[in-house]
Amino acid sequence: MNKVFFVMIATLFFVDAQASNIPSSINMVKTFRYEDDIIRIIKNNMEIKPEIEIEKFSTPDYKLIDNVVIDHVEVDGNRLGFQNISGVFVESIGLVEDDIKFVLDYYFLHGRSETIVCNLPIGSVGFGEPHCSFSN
Repeated sequence: MNKVFFVMIATLFFVDAQASNIPSSINMVKTFRYEDDIIRIIKNNMEIKPEIEIEKFSTPDYKLIDNVVIDHVEVDGNRLGFQNISGVFVESIGLVEDDIKFVLDYYFLHGRSETIVCNLPIGSVGFGEPHCSFSN
């Protein structure tokens, strides 16, 4: 009986140690094939780590070509950061033709909220700058 209990406890510690390799801030990972490359989108829990990470890898060697961390967007010349606001949430994100398209619900500090639509161009070498606008 003691051996069974010990094995159960040891298994729980082992499983817990294995599970901790993925940061708790990561909410979702999507992987897409784009031409000959791989695009990986890492969406964090925006309340814990308010940023989106996007990576481009070559194949078959899986070498990193470019990566971008999005922790703010620009709309109409205004920089809208993801820190020190009421909240920002990713409603959708994915590959649309030659862009990564993402839609944000952005909550300003003083009660106003906006839906922001962004397109991040995928270039042959790396990513361009995101083009964002308020949704009507």
